[in-house]
Amino acid sequence: MAAEAIRTYLEEKHGEMMMLLERLVRIDNRSSNKTGVDQMGSILQAEFEKLGFAAERFEQEHCGSSMILRRQAPGRRVMLICHLDSVFPAAMLESEPLFRTDGNLAYGPGVVDMKACLVGCLYAVKALLDTGTPVPALSVLMAGDEELGSLSITEEIVKEGKISDFCLVTEGARPGMAVVIERKGLAKVNILCEGRGAHAGNEPQEGINALMALCDVLPRIAALNDWEKDRFCLVTQMNAGEAPNVVPQKGTAYVDLRFADMQTYEYLKNEIDRILREPRQDGAKLSWKTELIKPPMAPVPGFDELLDAVIKSGDELDIPYRWVKAGGITDGNTVASVGTPTLDGMGPVGGMMCSESEFLEVDTMVPCAARLALAVSKLK
Repeated sequence: MAAEAIRTYLEEKHGEMMMLLERLVRIDNRSSNKTGVDQMGSILQAEFEKLGFAAERFEQEHCGSSMILRRQAPGRRVMLICHLDSVFPAAMLESEPLFRTDGNLAYGPGVVDMKACLVGCLYAVKALLDTGTPVPALSVLMAGDEELGSLSITEEIVKEGKISDFCLVTEGARPGMAVVIERKGLAKVNILCEGRGAHAGNEPQEGINALMALCDVLPRIAALNDWEKDRFCLVTQMNAGEAPNVVPQKGTAYVDLRFADMQTYEYLKNEIDRILREPRQDGAKLSWKTELIKPPMAPVPGFDELLDAVIKSGDELDIPYRWVKAGGITDGNTVASVGTPTLDGMGPVGGMMCSESEFLEVDTMVPCAARLALAVSKLK
């Protein structure tokens, strides 16, 4: 039985998996450190090439380089998505031991986001090939700047997504090994308000207060939030004022938009445009730019087959099916937007990501890698 063979293989390889994880944790792969990100890529590229994968690298000058590793086979193609960069406080690199375990938990820079996920992806593929389990054609995409939005590799993600039949994203599973079946889309609105500066004591009446103008429109924008409709419109930043004794001449604000479908995005965009276009009696001038960062990751035709493969794989491995809908974005959003069935959260479980307390639940490494491997085999 494939499930038992894969699980046994991974249990035997658990020590190797933890050794590779420690090696990766000791690398400074913050998005700003191209050298470390590329070092991660070189290690993983070498491991996949041993398994018969051919690497296509996308070299970058100002961020980590990305790659797509491909292994050909008859039939359908499954795309696996990972990333090579992480986010964690620089102070973590100054503390020893850099990698440590405490009972079932492992700690270290990027330990779960996504170093353990990279290890799990690699060993899931190893398990398939070394146990002789039939596999489809595979593409493993590793972005070097995912934490910055994968801007350098988005075009290639779209291309690979279009030629793939299914996509599994190896970001960490949620508590209880829950998978992520949907993700909200993300857009941002940058607002500039231009008033007129004036001395606060001598001629305040000659000024146009950019700060107060923003304070007028921003609450109306924030009122577009509707939790019940899965519509999020959050004012997250505002800056204004040149000096304590001067009427603010300029101000800026940032609005974070999250939405479950593109219709909701269009609604939010149109409403914000309407609010900001209204004539102002105070003379302040508002300009703004709305930018779609990632569309939602939502079910598309073929998703039911993908989800069924994951559920059945979990059943065969005694992993209960649990799911969540997430607000954060991944490269899976991009792949789903081109019509490729996509499911996320196929890595191991952890928490407190991007903080000094980031942790991995060690006992989820084997079952989550086994579920990923078995699901891939069912999609052949």
